[in-house]
Amino acid sequence: MSQNEDRTIMLNITKVIGILIAVMFTLIFVAGYIGKDL
Repeated sequence: MSQNEDRTIMLNITKVIGILIAVMFTLIFVAGYIGKDL
């Protein structure tokens, strides 16, 4: 495997982790918002 492919895979992993964290924060925020309303 070339160095370039390795870097691309690392970027993709970082992107996926970032998306997962963003989704988690959104879910927590929405759950807190709904919980406050009830």
